[in-house]
Amino acid sequence: MIKPFDLDQAIALPHPYTAPMLGKPDYTSSISAEVALLMALEYLHDAHISGNASYHALAALEYVAAIVAAAGLDPDALKPRGAIKNGGRTNV
Repeated sequence: MIKPFDLDQAIALPHPYTAPMLGKPDYTSSISAEVALLMALEYLHDAHISGNASYHALAALEYVAAIVAAAGLDPDALKPRGAIKNGGRTNV
């Protein structure tokens, strides 16, 4: 069953990856879940077109991780379990 999730709610947004890249200590800000989703998409797009792809990809990861945590989802749920066949190769 799908659990309702209020996109207007404020969520905690830690910056464990991007803050050190900017020479700042890790910090946490607050943002609405809706804006976090939009920012994650924006950062993924920017990662594709910018010269600083690693920063933008890590920023997107921070936003998505914050949404996953706020929704109470299991972040390990989508990790592969065991070997997966991929075009004749086996990934573990």
